[in-house]
Amino acid sequence: FEMLIVVIIVAVVTAVVVLPELARRKSLSAFVSCNNNLKAVGLSFRTYASDQNDRYPSKVPEADGGAKQAALDGNLARIFQVMSNELSVSRTVIGPADRRIAATNWNRLGIARISYFVGLDAVDTTPNRFMLGDRDLAEGGRLLSGIVNLTANRQVAWQAPP
Repeated sequence: FEMLIVVIIVAVVTAVVVLPELARRKSLSAFVSCNNNLKAVGLSFRTYASDQNDRYPSKVPEADGGAKQAALDGNLARIFQVMSNELSVSRTVIGPADRRIAATNWNRLGIARISYFVGLDAVDTTPNRFMLGDRDLAEGGRLLSGIVNLTANRQVAWQAPP
């Protein structure tokens, strides 16, 4: 009986020590995977721009294979869809820790299946503008949606979705 108690105590102590470490590693893994996705999307933007006279999809008219009007209309999905050759798989635009369900193909991509925002005014010559990032932006504790104009006086921060 005493041996059973010792085994149970060892198991509990091991669980207390090991489980938080496993949770931390899982969280770190999701963070690294999200950064890898953002890097892949960023490189796709650059690849697309190099084929379009250094213009990102939001600056290229639809007639030339871009998404300028879609960007002005707030159609974020179309920006990523025109880069489908550079991105190859649609699940790249959703973060691994995100609760949103990834699109199975580019035709099914919509705002609810995208984890990232796109900076419509991003250009290579102005590096202080955001090209893209995690779209869970909040102001005053409320998640923002649609087109968000980031200015110096806005108190915007990243917030986990509910």
